[in-house]
Amino acid sequence: MTFSPEEAAAHGMALAAISALYPERLAIAAPAGDRTFAALNARANQLARALRARGLEPGDGVALVCSNRPEFAEVVYAVLRSGLRLTPINWNLTANEMALIVADCEARAIVADARFADAAARDFPPRPPLPELGKIGRACMSR
Repeated sequence: MTFSPEEAAAHGMALAAISALYPERLAIAAPAGDRTFAALNARANQLARALRARGLEPGDGVALVCSNRPEFAEVVYAVLRSGLRLTPINWNLTANEMALIVADCEARAIVADARFADAAARDFPPRPPLPELGKIGRACMSR
C-alpha cells in the first residue's frame, strides 16, 4: 500500500515513507549511536510488534522514561505506528514523581532506560524484559 505524505503521517507511517526514499541517510547522530532512516524504521517496526504481542491495543497508554538517546526516537515511532498514547517522563524526577505521572496517564506499559526502570515501574507487577528493546532495558509491564 502506498500512502501520500499526509496519509503516511496520519497513520503513523511517516518514518516508513521517509525510509523508503532515503534508507541510508542519517536520521539520528548521537553519542549513544547513530541511526539511518532504514535502521530507525526497522527498530520502530520491531518494537511496535513487541508491544502488540504484549497485549497493547490502539489507545492504550505507554509511559517512556529514557535519557537523550536514539532509543527514545525508536519508541516514539513504534508508539505512533501502533496507535498508542505516549507519555514521556523526565528521567530526572524522583520515583514518587514518576509513579504519580504513570498513574495519572493510565499507562498500561512502561518503557524505561535500564538506569531508571526500577523507579519508573515501582507500582507495576514485574514482567520479563522485552529482548527487542536491547539497550533500553526493562519494558512493558502491563497492568
